[in-house]
Amino acid sequence: MFGSSGGAVATLALVTAHPGDVSTLVVHEPPLIGALPDAAAAERAGQAVRDA
Repeated sequence: MFGSSGGAVATLALVTAHPGDVSTLVVHEPPLIGALPDAAAAERAGQAVRDA
């Protein structure tokens, strides 16, 4: 499943509610990166993309 911007919010909600129904989720422009358990890694990855 792929979610971008507003779709990222919807797909994150779906996976939270039904984690067994989605095997792979790619979220582009995820909201609130700081709330993720791996926030530091997500920030580094985002910076690497911007640097490239």
